[in-house]
Amino acid sequence: MTSFAPGQCIDGRFELGTLIGEGSTAKVYAALHTETGLACTLKFLEARHLQSPAQLARFRGEAKVLARLKHPNILHCVHTGEANGIPYIATDFAEGGSLADRVARYGALTPRLALAATMDACAAVIAAHQKGILHRDIKPGNMLITNGRIVLADFGLAQAEGHSLTMTGTTLGSLGFMAPEQLQDAKRVSPQADIYSLGASLFALLQGGIAQNLCACDPWDPIYGEIAPEVVSVIARATRRRPDQRHANATELGMELGRARDTLGPDPIDALPLHPQIAPEAPAVPTDVRNRSVTPSSGSDRRDDDSLTGILTRPFGWLFGKNDPK
Repeated sequence: MTSFAPGQCIDGRFELGTLIGEGSTAKVYAALHTETGLACTLKFLEARHLQSPAQLARFRGEAKVLARLKHPNILHCVHTGEANGIPYIATDFAEGGSLADRVARYGALTPRLALAATMDACAAVIAAHQKGILHRDIKPGNMLITNGRIVLADFGLAQAEGHSLTMTGTTLGSLGFMAPEQLQDAKRVSPQADIYSLGASLFALLQGGIAQNLCACDPWDPIYGEIAPEVVSVIARATRRRPDQRHANATELGMELGRARDTLGPDPIDALPLHPQIAPEAPAVPTDVRNRSVTPSSGSDRRDDDSLTGILTRPFGWLFGKNDPK
């Protein structure tokens, strides 16, 4: 079994950091692009899936999708390659983590912040749909925070309209965010399945939890709690059971979200921003990594060299296994 370790050079261009994410099919590591000095992430297919043609094709398909999609609200693909026979995808580093992590740590977002975040995700979906690409796994866990905006990530389940590696009758996606038709058959979905996921994601951001059957809820259902009626109406329409009763496209949904936001008052003055700082003050960092690295830990740095690793590990040491945040 192939393993990777901090400090390892990957493909002659990346210096590997620590493991920062792990799923059923892939592992994600922090890394440093040695040519540019910028922080990035490397997503490796799990070695046990190398013998699965379907998993290999899906992973390589994600790389092709990301290469086609160039948009400020879609996670940028830096490079693709192989290390020790294991394919990987290198992307920009989202220093704020995911919205799911943000909600788990700090609680539900304020209404205006949740709407703004969902509008960013809508912009990403518009760009993808214009290329004929359906995401099929939109959720707060795949909405990442970087430079004060949201970027949509993880196109591992994406498919081009009319083309799919998914067998008919297969269920793919995330419960609570999947449209009912996707739950029945992930291959036979339309852009309205992504609309449903955007609506369900907005609900989760506002309530701090998942609703398994939003499509069965009326706009006056108690499940919506104290969400403003103008926002409830948008969520309710986006998550209708029948695809033809949802918004016609992500552009229409985004415009309706904007109108709903305009009806809201300002967020409380003490409301947390999209990416709250973990430490009261961030130490000075080189310009080339300031906007592409994680929030620093408060521990002292034990490395004083001026290597590229040293530059990154001074303020962001835990990425390389040093000074893990408590």
